[in-house]
Amino acid sequence: MYSTMQLAKLIALKRGLDPELAALTCAFHDIFTLQTGNHTDHGIKAEKIIREIIEEYNKKHQESLPVITEKEISLIIKTVAIHSDITTTTENPYEELLKDVDSIDSFLH
Repeated sequence: MYSTMQLAKLIALKRGLDPELAALTCAFHDIFTLQTGNHTDHGIKAEKIIREIIEEYNKKHQESLPVITEKEISLIIKTVAIHSDITTTTENPYEELLKDVDSIDSFLH
C-alpha cells in the first residue's frame, strides 16, 4: 500500500494530477482483499469499506483537516472498482494512473 501511494504521488505530479487524491486512491485499491482475504472482484466490492473509512475520517477530522468530498469519494470508488481491468483504456486520468501504479508496483515486488 505504501509503495503504491508513493509511486502514485510521483506519477500524479508528472501528469499534472492531484498527488493527494492519487495517493488516497492507491491506498484503497486493495482494501477489500486486505480486510477479507478475498481477491475476487476486490475492486468492485471495496465500495462499502471505502465509504465507511472516509466517513469516519470526515467525522473525526472535520474541524482540523479538509474533508474528502463526495466528488472525490466517487472518483476513488470508481477508480478502485475498475483498476484490475488493464485491457480497457479510459478517459479518466486517475483510473489510468492507478492501473499503471498497480502494474509497476507488482513488477517491483
